[in-house]
Amino acid sequence: MKALAKLFIPVFLLCSSAFATAESVTELHIQLDRTQVNAANPSDLSAGVNASVKDKIAKQAKFYQDDEIVSDDQLMVIGKDAQGREVYRQAVDNPLIMHAETFDPESGQIEIAEEIVKSTGTLRLDVPNRLDIRTLELNSIKKQRSGYQFNLLQRIKLGKKQTAASVSLEAQADNGVYSVFKTGDSENRADLVLLSEGYTNGDLSKFEEDVRKIVEGYFGEDIYKEYKNHFNVWRVEVPSNQSGAGNGSPIDTKFGAHFNCYNIERLLCVDEGKVLNYLKSVMPANAMDKVLVVVNTEKYGGAGGQVATMSLAPQAIDLALHELGHSFAKLADEYDYGTCQVHEPDNANATANSSGAKWRHWMDVDSNVGVFEGAMYCTRGMYRPTQNSMMKELGQPFYAVNESEIVRRIYGRVNVIDAANPAQTDISMGQGESRDFSITPVDTASHTVKTLWYLNDQQVGEGAEFTFNSSKYQEGVYKLKAVAADKTSRVIKDPNKLLIAENTWTITLGDSDSGCKEAPSTPTGLASANIGATSFSFTWSAVSGAESYHTEIWNESASKWEALEDTSETTLSVNGLEQGSTQWVRVSAKNACGTSTPSEYLAVELTDSQDCTQPPGVPGAFAASDVTDGRFTLSWSAADGAASYAVQKWTGWEWRDHKETDATSMEVTASRLGATEYYRVYAKNQCGSGQATNWIKVVIPQSKDCTNPPAKPAGLQSSYVYSTQFRLTWPKVTGATQYEVQTWDGYARSWKPYQSTQGNYVDFYQLQKGYVYYPRVVAKNACGASTPSNYLTVRLPR
Repeated sequence: MKALAKLFIPVFLLCSSAFATAESVTELHIQLDRTQVNAANPSDLSAGVNASVKDKIAKQAKFYQDDEIVSDDQLMVIGKDAQGREVYRQAVDNPLIMHAETFDPESGQIEIAEEIVKSTGTLRLDVPNRLDIRTLELNSIKKQRSGYQFNLLQRIKLGKKQTAASVSLEAQADNGVYSVFKTGDSENRADLVLLSEGYTNGDLSKFEEDVRKIVEGYFGEDIYKEYKNHFNVWRVEVPSNQSGAGNGSPIDTKFGAHFNCYNIERLLCVDEGKVLNYLKSVMPANAMDKVLVVVNTEKYGGAGGQVATMSLAPQAIDLALHELGHSFAKLADEYDYGTCQVHEPDNANATANSSGAKWRHWMDVDSNVGVFEGAMYCTRGMYRPTQNSMMKELGQPFYAVNESEIVRRIYGRVNVIDAANPAQTDISMGQGESRDFSITPVDTASHTVKTLWYLNDQQVGEGAEFTFNSSKYQEGVYKLKAVAADKTSRVIKDPNKLLIAENTWTITLGDSDSGCKEAPSTPTGLASANIGATSFSFTWSAVSGAESYHTEIWNESASKWEALEDTSETTLSVNGLEQGSTQWVRVSAKNACGTSTPSEYLAVELTDSQDCTQPPGVPGAFAASDVTDGRFTLSWSAADGAASYAVQKWTGWEWRDHKETDATSMEVTASRLGATEYYRVYAKNQCGSGQATNWIKVVIPQSKDCTNPPAKPAGLQSSYVYSTQFRLTWPKVTGATQYEVQTWDGYARSWKPYQSTQGNYVDFYQLQKGYVYYPRVVAKNACGASTPSNYLTVRLPR
């Protein structure tokens, strides 16, 4: 039930969601200022993020929220209302961090990959007015086994909203804004803006042709050609005083474009704040999903980020596709050059799992998909889904895994249903009348979007239109629902249902009083009974106002819920199942006003024989004894009907089965001396698993061959100092059995463990050229830890 398990995440983990809605928003331009972040002196705790809201404009716009984290380099923006309650959350790319990468224009292979921390940056946000956000909190993100930890960087008070005249596209030509192509309203499209830079007044006629070639190349890529109907593209013309771009510093152009940015020859930078401020003055907020600055030079180069750049070199189109793969689809780099950190990322196309479980569902579908070592700047320990792709080497296809994520990200901004007719959702009709209903889908080039019609949850038609003929029905209240779904083969798993949309109408036929005001609540209290080898029954608590119940069972092979039957009872028997299998069922309550959300699922383990009729009871008297030297005994009293017992251990974020036994006691070895561990036990039989006991805490004593913690280390020295590495050494401390080396994280404003060792030196590898690092050492033994040493300043050469 792996696909189903994804639906039920512990509440303290961040649940992912991505959706676009059209509503009144406030567009915020937040200026961030940071000086030498990673090299910030740790003794200066006042250093860090300074932020201020530069522009605040209320307008009608497309609001896109995405709390799906894909990198520790992102920021989590949390909005709170006047009472301090969290009402808004969005993961955003940090505008102060630039992942600079350059590729060889001939081979398409990576040349340089560096992470650059900028001194200033502009964070652009659209926040919904309906939430009445009074305070924004900017947080750094740290991934841990228990989920994500947010560290507060800055709190910004918004106060009252300022209203300014909204920008319309009605007089777009007067603002130098032209539609390259428009497939629909920007409220339900992904909008790409191409902005001129380094074009004089005399060059702007050339800009139109340059844009035509770029758009032709961009939407010549197979995946974007298929989903072209989901995009609008805009050309924004603004003249510069000089043509081209600077080298090492700007020339007299509108947005300061220059190569050799941060001493990287092909890196092409612009002033992002100027770009965003200008576009704000000529474009609606809902037409700026991605911004691409086109620089009037044939020299090869570009950059990614919330404002991407590209030159007119032919290879620059592939570079733009690669960079938009990052910023639009949140895809990881698949090459192995750069600073390696082996970890499990949230990007769809990289993993630390050598089985490739993240994209295993593609392996039997696409022969190009497998598990290939080398990804996310690591030659070992990180894996990618294909031998090569656009995210590894320019000029290559994206391939299935990357294309699937691009499609899902498109539907994060675009609703499958573009419009519905009639627009009103409550319809009254008399006997003998007919009424036409229709939806307009946003279809693909291959017409993979299909629409089905349901009347009171029974399918009654397909296609974009349906006619409700009242002569076929009795008086009453009916729920008509159109469900449109993109059935593309490019997406196999869609856990957030981004490729599906529905529109519902409530039809009151005649003068019938339905007797209800709203749909019933969700059923609870599901329980199994009469469990056999191929059958079982289950029950649930009655729901007030429910006229019937819709039951479903999970189809493991198809990874979807399937209907069992509708019933007016609160019990149902299921037969003809696979002997000894595990089944999952759930229930929804229904009445004339609608259907509730489904209940939580009930798992039922079928037996291989008929030795029981129900799961066992709860074990009693659960306790730990003889807790010495890392070993102890767990014991409990027998549970009614138990055939065996499973002891579970708390991992820090979930209960996990530790050991099983037929006895009522178990010898356990602790993970380490000095640890505090948590255990519980539950009983099992062929009819299923019983309820677990309450957990108990077991404190493991630490064996001590000492009387005091060691002294503070001193005499730290650096050696073998090169551009990307150095060695840290220190004299041994009497009584120390281990040393923890820590480094200062200027971004999170805290000391972070780097490595533990029993020796008295540590080597630092794959560091940033020219950066300053601050290591320190803590000595440890069984009696405790020393105070940290003084930090050492290590400056790497370029």
